[in-house]
Amino acid sequence: MTLIEVLVGLLIVAGLLAMVVPAVTARAGVRVQEEAGRLAGSIRYLYNYAAIHGQTCRIAFSLAPSREGSEESASAYRFECTEGNPRLKPEQTQVRDGRIEEEEEEPVDETQLSEEERFQRRIEAGPRWSELSGGLAKTVELPPGVSIRGIWTPQLSDVVSAGETWLYFFPIGETQRALIWIGDPYDNVYTLSVQPLTGRVRVFPEALEVPRD
Repeated sequence: MTLIEVLVGLLIVAGLLAMVVPAVTARAGVRVQEEAGRLAGSIRYLYNYAAIHGQTCRIAFSLAPSREGSEESASAYRFECTEGNPRLKPEQTQVRDGRIEEEEEEPVDETQLSEEERFQRRIEAGPRWSELSGGLAKTVELPPGVSIRGIWTPQLSDVVSAGETWLYFFPIGETQRALIWIGDPYDNVYTLSVQPLTGRVRVFPEALEVPRD
């Protein structure tokens, strides 16, 4: 094989790669767009569900940091509701290194507590959440290569990009103002902007910044 034949072969391979890479990137971008649309529909669905059924509901997001160049996705979300009308804490939830800081509690032997003390602990523990199932209300696992990069609400001190966080919906027809970023390893990113009073979700084909107002 001559040097010219080798060079021609390399040029052919380079040309094929030049066609394949944009095709893969474009397909990945379509998947991100599809998942952004599906999440937007899920948010609207739970907004209406909470108002119709008179329940407080939430989408529970499970996030994991994406590895650079990885096609794996560990992002998922599920739908939960509870009876009554629990309120969000007035103070901001602290976020450190992309995770919500959990308050450590010392273990308590409830057998040593009075009935009144056990009742008070149940109140302080907050509501019990039940997972919805059926129809749109089922756990959603994002496809390989697509992940939820971050979630922000005014109740969070920073963007959550790992661990668990929640988006709440109230029976009065209200949710939280929120930004949710969905992307892939090819820098295709969509931002979902959630309006609190209407539950409307706008989808932007770019990474919006957190508002500072």
